[in-house]
Amino acid sequence: GGVRGRGLERVLRPAEAVDMMLHANKPGHALQVLHRGATLLGDDSLNAPMLEHFMDCLSAFAAAARQCDMLVTAPIPLSYTRHTSRFLFIWLSLLAFPLADALQGLMAVPAMFFIAMLLLGVEEIGVQIEEPLSIMDLEGMVATLELGFDEAEGARTSVDQLLAEYIGAAAEVEEAQQWAAVEEEEEPWWKKTRFYE
Repeated sequence: GGVRGRGLERVLRPAEAVDMMLHANKPGHALQVLHRGATLLGDDSLNAPMLEHFMDCLSAFAAAARQCDMLVTAPIPLSYTRHTSRFLFIWLSLLAFPLADALQGLMAVPAMFFIAMLLLGVEEIGVQIEEPLSIMDLEGMVATLELGFDEAEGARTSVDQLLAEYIGAAAEVEEAQQWAAVEEEEEPWWKKTRFYE
């Protein structure tokens, strides 16, 4: 709770972080807030295709969150893992006798080591495939995503500044052109004198 709370306070406003910490299903609550916010914004500022695309992305995120939640809440039963490892240990122990008889002595030792290493490795890989979230570097993935978001936000800010400078420069040029057009329309004062005629 404490580490996650500090992480939330870095990316959310204090009131949002407190609200998020009150809910047990944080991804579900975040999806609900995003969906409600998009619906409210869709009434005013977002056009229909943009809102539809955002809702599609939100649905894909919700599906991925449900799948991750199923992986976490429905891991391999402990009895299944224990039974598999015990059966494999007994089978490997009994395999030594026919293997020693077939290979005539000392050649059975490296053969048993090789077979045991392969089968125990496959069993360990199977456990890791069944519970991928226990071995994945989720904090590293989140840090990478956060870095990407920060970089995108910085890029957006710099682009906004460049556009503001460009728009300001374009406005100055347009104003100068308008003044030039006004000056061209006005007849010079010396043309209005009778000496010029």
